[in-house]
Amino acid sequence: MAEKALATFTIGQGKAVPVNHVGPASYTTGGETYGSINNQTGISVQGLGSLDAVLAGPANSGNYFVYAIPQSTGESKTFKLVWVTATTGIPTTTQVTSTTNLSAENVRLVVIGR
Repeated sequence: MAEKALATFTIGQGKAVPVNHVGPASYTTGGETYGSINNQTGISVQGLGSLDAVLAGPANSGNYFVYAIPQSTGESKTFKLVWVTATTGIPTTTQVTSTTNLSAENVRLVVIGR
């Protein structure tokens, strides 16, 4: 999973970092873990030690939609990015099948944290 930070915006004591996120080569049912501090493509590279929110949406192709689900209450270090199928960017309720290759898919995320 590779991603590229597009900019960094200071908001109060935190930051909002828009990124282009590339899907995983082998999707895991239940979602891909995003934000692991030891993952070199995760939040530590973006200069964040904790996450307050991750905003997601449709993949650039329009074939998938991504939901970002926090894995704890309050400050969090990880979110699950759950990929579902979509038709022209409109999400269905069908989660992507396990082991699906999403590495050609890109989704814009806005990562908010400190």
